[in-house]
Amino acid sequence: MNLRTRFFVLLCGFVVVLGLISAAVAHLVFTRYAEQIDQENLQTVVGRAVFLSDRMCSQIAGLAEDWGLWDDTYQFMMHSNAEYVAANIVPETFQSLNVDVISFWGPDGQFRAGWQFDASTRDGIQIPDSCWLKAFQNHSRRSEWLRQRKGAGGFVNLPCGIWLIGIVPILTSQTEGPAMGVCVMGRKLDESRMEDMRMLVHPSARLLEHRAEGRMLAEELSSRSDMLVDYIHLAGIEGFPLVDMALAVPRVALAQSYINAFYLPGWILISGGALTLFMLILLEQTVIKPMRTSIGNIRSGMETIVGSRDETALRTVARRRDEMGHLAGSILDVLSKLDDSRRQVARTEALYRTLIGFLPQAAVCIDSDERILVANKRFVEWVGKPTEELVGKRLGDAWPVALVEEIQKKTAGAHAEGTLFVPEMETLIDGKTRWMEVMITRIPLQESAGPICLVQFTDITERVRADREEEERRAETERVQRLAALGTLVSGVAHEVNNPNSVISLNMNVLLRQVTKAKWQSADEQQGVLALITETLDASHRIASLVGSLKHIARPARAARGESSDVNAVLRKSVGWLRAEIARKKIEVVWKLADDLPAAFISEQALSQVFVNVAQNACHAVEPRGVIRISSWYDGKSDVVNVCIEDNGCGIAPQNMPHIFDPFFTTRRQDGGMGLGLFISASLLESNNSAIKVDSTEGQGTRVTVSLPRSNESEKIHE
Repeated sequence: MNLRTRFFVLLCGFVVVLGLISAAVAHLVFTRYAEQIDQENLQTVVGRAVFLSDRMCSQIAGLAEDWGLWDDTYQFMMHSNAEYVAANIVPETFQSLNVDVISFWGPDGQFRAGWQFDASTRDGIQIPDSCWLKAFQNHSRRSEWLRQRKGAGGFVNLPCGIWLIGIVPILTSQTEGPAMGVCVMGRKLDESRMEDMRMLVHPSARLLEHRAEGRMLAEELSSRSDMLVDYIHLAGIEGFPLVDMALAVPRVALAQSYINAFYLPGWILISGGALTLFMLILLEQTVIKPMRTSIGNIRSGMETIVGSRDETALRTVARRRDEMGHLAGSILDVLSKLDDSRRQVARTEALYRTLIGFLPQAAVCIDSDERILVANKRFVEWVGKPTEELVGKRLGDAWPVALVEEIQKKTAGAHAEGTLFVPEMETLIDGKTRWMEVMITRIPLQESAGPICLVQFTDITERVRADREEEERRAETERVQRLAALGTLVSGVAHEVNNPNSVISLNMNVLLRQVTKAKWQSADEQQGVLALITETLDASHRIASLVGSLKHIARPARAARGESSDVNAVLRKSVGWLRAEIARKKIEVVWKLADDLPAAFISEQALSQVFVNVAQNACHAVEPRGVIRISSWYDGKSDVVNVCIEDNGCGIAPQNMPHIFDPFFTTRRQDGGMGLGLFISASLLESNNSAIKVDSTEGQGTRVTVSLPRSNESEKIHE
């Protein structure tokens, strides 16, 4: 932008700013006084409207007095003579009085006589409509109207419209009584009469009845900037709904102020434009032309010095002692420093690339936008793309996106400087799982828009695999050691428990025979003792079964030749041992056992242990009032007996399913669980050529299916 353009823009900006300021000031001053004038005008219009409404009320009150305090009217109310109606109730009377209704009401509030003028009918006179009759019949203020001695007028809001009414008691011309009733005259404010009122108030004003339509129109007018709206309460008569009117007056002074506020900035802009043109001409003649001549001379000298780029010529010119010599010397110094800086940058870049290239890890240097600046040979080999194709690309476009996102997540809160180490990050390279160690070094540069980062990747896949294999071997060794220790412990405990239990069982059998042979005074007493002995024997057998299950951990047992079990009976008996837990949680047990189910080739003790473990797990899994479904059936194709125990409990998490048959694995350790139930059950079934299958959905329930071989006495058992 040359000097002339800059000066022109400056002057134009000054004139425009001056015009805007003057417009704002003029608008502020003019509109303030205009609003004041419009408010005063509105108050004047409101005063006229109030005065006009009061005068109309006084006028109709006077008309009502002329008729109500008239001896002929008094006589009509006493005798109802037809001559009064024929002489006075004619269309000319309504037109001269400018009323629509004349009605008479008795002291009891009942309608006595009334006429309504309607120019659209043939004779023009008819009985007042029901709206008028309902409004005045048995009115609550009737007794007060009878006690008055003069007429009263006011505006009332009836369902049939706005009315100006006059009310006066019917007395003699000397205002003597008793009052024979009330005379009510009414004038309906239709559109023509409202227009007459508007012309008397203000020719440009608008009168709006304050009902729904009028209120909406008044609100619309009040939201406009060219209208002023005010509300007045017209004089009313007590006992009737009051009438509110809205007055809308145009803002004449405000509109004129906008015109005046527009003219003043316009004159300022025109004057400023003329002044700007004059100043430009003056600047062209006195400043720009002489300056252009001087600049042309300097430019020709610079082209002579710099255009050849010959150092000898530059040094020759620099020896001159005039202004051109000083300028040539300065240019020569700048060019010398620029060449030194370029050579230093080239040496630094070569050293930098050499160091990165000799790193044993895969390394890449990225800028603040994660775009690759340099990549060493190892990184290029991993990516499989040439260096020229990698430079300038984002790291996520050349390296696995998941690995880059994980690096960004882990380095989000890191400092702008320093080194960050991220161990064991898993990724896929060439479709194979690899583990990486990532070291990120942030290097701040003053000349750069942000720090650059040196990212080094070390492949530790072999080390991670070796560590995990060592961990698995150590875990397996610990498991074998625990099982060996458990087997030794179980053998000792089983021996210690089995001896006293054998004594108990033997003694209870002897006692049972003695009780059976003895003579009792009461058969019920004998049966009670026999029940206690039988229950004790069952408990002893249960202990023996549990001891046998514990022994199975050290030495699993198989069914003996010819040994078989009634699956349904063992199933019911095993579930019966859990009746206390079932009753406590109010669990519903649904049985669906097959009839004529073949016997299974498995010992009753082993089968009972399996059913107890599975059913007990189901009881623990369900919530109170849960459901456990137990079913059995025979599969002829596979020649196996199947038993299914299904619950609607919490289910098993997917990550726990591979470990449910592991010894000591339990999710109920805080409740005393040992993690041996399914392990023992699976071992027992496996040693008896049987199988167990578990299907579970977390949050819905678990289904355990036990498949048992059908018993066959001719089957040979290989021990």
